[in-house]
Amino acid sequence: MRPHLLITALAFVTITCSTHAFAEPTTVFVVRHAERAAEPVDDPALSPEGKLRAVALADAFAGAKVSAIITTNYRRTKETAEPLAKKLGLQTIEIGVRKNEAAAHVPEVVAAIKKLSGAVLVVGHSNTVGQIITALTGEPMLPLCETSFSHVFVVNPIAKSVAKLRVGGLDSITTLGCQ
Repeated sequence: MRPHLLITALAFVTITCSTHAFAEPTTVFVVRHAERAAEPVDDPALSPEGKLRAVALADAFAGAKVSAIITTNYRRTKETAEPLAKKLGLQTIEIGVRKNEAAAHVPEVVAAIKKLSGAVLVVGHSNTVGQIITALTGEPMLPLCETSFSHVFVVNPIAKSVAKLRVGGLDSITTLGCQ
């Protein structure tokens, strides 16, 4: 191979690899964990309805080319992500929530998201989903109602845009000031 062609090929590989290594994700799907059981109060598992919703989420996102899944340290977020993670052969990335420190948790999640590429699924909580979306887009979001489990927010962090979809069965009636 001629030296100038080798240098051009190496430059292309270097640029391609470095661009990919520092690329932000193209799409971030942000969801709240599925319905939880009542007990134990401090870290409940998913309820039977929640387990069905987690499977519906996995079915809905099986072809979405999700390359990474972020959860919290709580059982309900991990169990919500588990069917999709198994289907795709992915290990989840756990970012712990410290009690009464949701505000500190959001920047940690956003920093983790920005280190990834492709499509990312984030499974959060009613008090973090809107904050994560706002941090990624700058768009203020209404918090999720305690009865909201079906929302899927599709965030384009590059365009700073968000769209809302629903997965699984419908939620109970929502109250004013939340979605």
